[in-house]
Amino acid sequence: MTTENSDSPKKPRKPRASSKTKHSKESEQSQDKLSADLQFINDALKSGYNRYNEIIQQELREYNDDIDALQATVGEFLDDFIIIGHTPDERRIVVRYAPSPKGYDALKELSRDCLIRMLADARMDDDD
Repeated sequence: MTTENSDSPKKPRKPRASSKTKHSKESEQSQDKLSADLQFINDALKSGYNRYNEIIQQELREYNDDIDALQATVGEFLDDFIIIGHTPDERRIVVRYAPSPKGYDALKELSRDCLIRMLADARMDDDD
């Protein structure tokens, strides 16, 4: 019969790789990949938005420059004026210039008279 000495040192046990630890590492890796993918998408969206915004701002500057040039050109021939129309891409345009309150009042009166005539002409066209 063999007896064990309780004072003898025992070998330390190696910890087993539990399925929880394995799942935890896989979950952590999955979360890291998802986080990296989301960051990539976020950066791509920001970059695309910033580029789009730059293009729109440039187009807006060019558009405003064109309107300013139109106003300057017409201003060489007229003291005060209103231009109403549509651009080829169907944007509504109203350019008005009156250097003084007197000129602005004259434009309002002329605009009213023109609109009344246009409406009267439209009614006559509808009656035909």
